[in-house]
Amino acid sequence: MIDFNKLTEKELSRVGIAFETVEEAMLFSAFVTEELEVKIGESISTGISESLLQEFDSITDEKESVKWLEKNRPDYREVVKREQYQMVWTMLCLREKISTASSVPEPKGIEADLSDIGLSPYTLRYFKTHNLNTVKEVIKLSTFDDHPGLFKYYQTDTIVKIVDYILSDKGKKKRHRLHPLIDYFED
Repeated sequence: MIDFNKLTEKELSRVGIAFETVEEAMLFSAFVTEELEVKIGESISTGISESLLQEFDSITDEKESVKWLEKNRPDYREVVKREQYQMVWTMLCLREKISTASSVPEPKGIEADLSDIGLSPYTLRYFKTHNLNTVKEVIKLSTFDDHPGLFKYYQTDTIVKIVDYILSDKGKKKRHRLHPLIDYFED
C-alpha cells in the first residue's frame, strides 16, 4: 500500500502521477493526505452518537484514541484500509488529469490481463462479456455506475485486486515475462 504519511514523488509515480515541480507534488500530497483523513473520519463517525464523537474529540493522547476506537468502532482498521484503497483507485482513475508533467508514466502492470490479477470467476466472466480484458480498461471505467450487474462486493474486490497488483512486484514481473508458460503469480 502507499504510505500516505510520506506521499513522495516516488510513491505517486507508482500510480502513474507525475508533476513538473517538487512544489506541485508536495501540494498534491498534502491535499491527498488531508482528503483521506476527512474521508476516514466521516466513515468512522458514521453510526456513532454525537456524545461519543465529542468524547473522541476530547482525547489528545494517540494511545487513548486507539483504545477508544477499538472499543467504540472495532472495525476502524478495515475502514481505514477501505478508504486508502478507494483513494489509490481514485488516483489511478484520474492520474492523467492530475499529472502536470509533459509525459504521464504508466503504472507497472496496467496492461495486465484481468485473468492474471486473481479476480473471481464471476467478476472475470462479467468483464469479459462487457469486452473489458485488461486492468487499464477497467481503470478507465473510473466508477462502476454503468455496471449495476457487478454487485458492490465484486466492485470492491476488483478495486482491491487492481490496486494490490499495481502496487506489488507482480505488475513488474508481468511486464518482463520471458515466456507465456512461466507463471510468476501465486495465489
